[in-house]
Amino acid sequence: MTEKKGHVLSTRVDDRTLEYIEKYSKNYNISYSYLIRKALNYYIKYANKEDRNSSYAPPSLIISKEYFKYIMDHLTEDNMKDLASITYKNLQYSIKKYFAVVNKDDVDPVNINVRLYIGILNTNMFQIEGNNWFNNFRHVFNRNILSLGGDHSINLNFSIFVKHLLVKVLKSYSYELIEEKIEENKIFLKFEIPK
Repeated sequence: MTEKKGHVLSTRVDDRTLEYIEKYSKNYNISYSYLIRKALNYYIKYANKEDRNSSYAPPSLIISKEYFKYIMDHLTEDNMKDLASITYKNLQYSIKKYFAVVNKDDVDPVNINVRLYIGILNTNMFQIEGNNWFNNFRHVFNRNILSLGGDHSINLNFSIFVKHLLVKVLKSYSYELIEEKIEENKIFLKFEIPK
């Protein structure tokens, strides 16, 4: 018999909440437990209002993808660089908070391994489990080369913004951008640590 990891919690919900849970679980073919775990993780990451003293806090504003596309369409190159800088600061804060939640308060995002950092970024921002920025996103480390890419349904400016964000993140690890292919709904970037 395999030992289950985690703890059992129980709670009461009203009829309306149960109805939503049942409908969502059925539509996405997921268990109630999985849905509730995801909802709790989301709350801990984004909706918890207790730690708002920092000027860079995790996002608490939710907008539709169409609205986000409209905003991205109206940004200049400088706006996208500024947005990437703000996002990078928010990301640093979010990673620090993530480690604090798992009782590792002494972890500084600047000092974590690049593979772990990119993994966190991929899971929490790019993939469906996170902020769902991409339909799919891949990254491959090969010695001193890091290749990243994926496709999304936003727009060209979003691809450019993601490039600026990844350049900012990887600069702190001494990676330099050596190749890029940026399209309306696709991005491919190759970084290298110079020898």
